[in-house]
Amino acid sequence: MSRFYVYGLYTDIECLEPFYIGKGTGNRILEHEKNIEKERKHNFRKYAIIKNLLKTLGLVPKKIIYDKLTEEKAFELEKFLIAQYGRVVVGTGKLTNLCEGGFGSSHSPEAILKIRAARAKQVFSAEANEKRRLKSLGRKLSDEAKARMSAGQKALGRKHTEEQKQAQREKLLGRKHTDEARAKMSAKRKGRKLSAAHAQAISRGQKGRKVSDQTLAKISFTKRKNRLSKLFVSDMLELCC
Repeated sequence: MSRFYVYGLYTDIECLEPFYIGKGTGNRILEHEKNIEKERKHNFRKYAIIKNLLKTLGLVPKKIIYDKLTEEKAFELEKFLIAQYGRVVVGTGKLTNLCEGGFGSSHSPEAILKIRAARAKQVFSAEANEKRRLKSLGRKLSDEAKARMSAGQKALGRKHTEEQKQAQREKLLGRKHTDEARAKMSAKRKGRKLSAAHAQAISRGQKGRKVSDQTLAKISFTKRKNRLSKLFVSDMLELCC
């Protein structure tokens, strides 16, 4: 499968002076600065450069050098580039790589699905869930990331149980949005047009749905209030004219 790439981490914005060469797939290129504490224990030279770059530039310059490779070809090119630039540890260059590259292993797609399925069954403590919630606040996912998550869930065939659905309903009951949140939701929905397929999906989901008397009363009250508001505005316009 041609899903691998060879990348470099650089000390300059122009990406001319690499201090690390690696091979990876997916988001591997982003993991070094995210796992900076692990880098301190594993590779102190790389850690020191990453820490300094984050302090001075606010980021670690990086780029994919070769893309859409088989794993074998990626290992070959990784080893070639490391040899070309040289390593600090053996006194041949400036790269912080500890090894010459060209070896290792990656999980197969089947193994990745098994790992995801196992993690889906994990149960976290309330404290751990709260930490994850706070970390996710304000985080925005790209369309590409959403598509990958959707594809992953479909591949697993994951479906919520009735107990999970009920728990989600109970969690949302009584939840009130702030005025700011409502304004944002309203602005986002204005002018929005649903595709025919989306409209049909919503229609299918509503069929057979049972609404409580309390909910029907709320809907009726809201409609009456909106109708009266429109009549009031219309009467006021006539008076003004």
